[in-house]
Amino acid sequence: MTFNLLGGADDVTARGDEVMVYDVRRASRSRTRDAIRRRLLDMNAQFDAIHEMSHNMEEEFSNTRLVSLFVLYLVNALLLQKEVIQQSKKC
Repeated sequence: MTFNLLGGADDVTARGDEVMVYDVRRASRSRTRDAIRRRLLDMNAQFDAIHEMSHNMEEEFSNTRLVSLFVLYLVNALLLQKEVIQQSKKC
C-alpha cells in the first residue's frame, strides 16, 4: 500500500508493521547533484580545450614574431649591403 503525503513530496510504503519513508526530495537532490557534476565535467573539458588552443596560439604567435624579426634583420642586412656597395662604387 502506498500513500502520497504533502502533495507528492514523500512516499510512504507500509509493509506489515514496518513503515518505510522515501524522501523524493533526496532523490531529486541526487539527480541535481549528478547533473551539476556532469555539467562541471563538461565545462572542465571545454576549459581544457580552450587552454590548449590558447597555448597553440601563443606558440604560433611566437613563431610568427621570430619569422618577422628574421625578415626584418634580413632586409636591414640587404639594405646595409646595398649601401656599402654603392659607397664602394663612389670611391
